[in-house]
This record gives sequence, C-alpha cells and structure tokens, in this order.
Amino acid sequence: MPSAFQGLRVVLVARFNRRYHRPGLNMADALRRLGCEVTTVEERKRAWPPFAGPLPKRLERVLRRKRPDAVLTYKGELLAPEVVEQLKPLAPRWIHWFPDSPHVLDNALRLARPYDVRYVFDTWMVERYRELGMAA
Repeated sequence: MPSAFQGLRVVLVARFNRRYHRPGLNMADALRRLGCEVTTVEERKRAWPPFAGPLPKRLERVLRRKRPDAVLTYKGELLAPEVVEQLKPLAPRWIHWFPDSPHVLDNALRLARPYDVRYVFDTWMVERYRELGMAA
C-alpha cells in the first residue's frame, strides 16, 4: 500500500551519532520507511568531513542541490533563527521538532519563531506558542 509520504523529499537536520545521538538516525530511518527521500545534514560543529564548513553553509548547499519539499530540524539548537529566515526560500515547508521539556521553553520559543510547523514536548507549552502567534 503506497504511503502518503511516498517520494516526499525531506532534509533532516539533526545530530547523527550511533553512540550518543540516536534520535536523528531513528527519525531518518522512520521517514525512509514512510517512503520519503531523506537527506541528512549533521548539526554538530564537528561535522564530517571536517572541511565541509559551518552548518548554515552546508545546509544551504544541500537545499540548493536537493530542492526538498520540507526541512525538518530536530532541536535545531545550532541553527539560528536568522539563518532559517535566510534559507526559507529554498524549501516550501520548515518543521521544528523540539523534544525537550518545559524547563527550556524560552530556548524552544526563540528557535521556533521562523518555522512553519512546530512540535513540542508537552501540550502545556502550546499556550505559550499561541500567545506569541506561533500556534493555531
């Protein structure tokens, strides 16, 4: 049975490390199982290869080359909101998934501002997003 996500081109920005950062790897795998074409962009500063450059430049290169339908960032702590604003024209949908608890809500709110869709840890947090005009 074909998936509604079949062929969807997704750029996933996360940390990908089998020892410490499994969520990014698991998300990429889940998206592929749904039929998405997934391109991963390592969020960590020590990206491999080391000469690949800073995250904003690496992400811009991928966006120009892949022309994705969506960009999904998991946490996105190293991707400044200003950078997302700058890169938004290169992808029609930007999704921010911030899985941390409410004790870091201010950071989540700061990072989420330029995104089209936002997912958060707890329904309690949604009211703050609504107050700031970032939730339906």
